[in-house]
Parts: sequence; C-alpha cells; structure tokens
Amino acid sequence: MESREVRCTCGRTLRLSTPLLRCEGCGRNVFYDDSERRRHRTSVAVTTVLMLAAFGLVAYLFIEMVAVPFFPR
Repeated sequence: MESREVRCTCGRTLRLSTPLLRCEGCGRNVFYDDSERRRHRTSVAVTTVLMLAAFGLVAYLFIEMVAVPFFPR
C-alpha cells in the first residue's frame, strides 16, 4: 500500500501504510479508506452474531439437559 496521511476525528494527522491503525491520541481506529472501514464493521457484526448464537446454543443445551429434568410434567 502506498503511504498516505489520514486525519483522525480527534484532529491528529497520521501517516498510514496499512489498512488499519489506532490513533495514539484517542485510541480510535483510523482506516486507510472506506472499504476497509466497511470490512471492519462487517467483521465485527459477524463476530458478534456468532458469539450470540454460540451463547444461545449453550443456553438451550443447558435448559434441555439440566433445567428440564428438575421440572417433570
């Protein structure tokens, strides 16, 4: 990637040669371009959905295997 200067929302100017860098002043992510920003947002959303699905599966298995036998019909 070609190096370029990008301004953070806090006002600092950073020189980026990678798709993503954290601002030293505020700690926010600074992206090389908008496609990298969209890719990061999609990745975070997919990871969150997968974590929630895994938690839901564990909760379902707990209810079916542990909680239901304690309350017979």
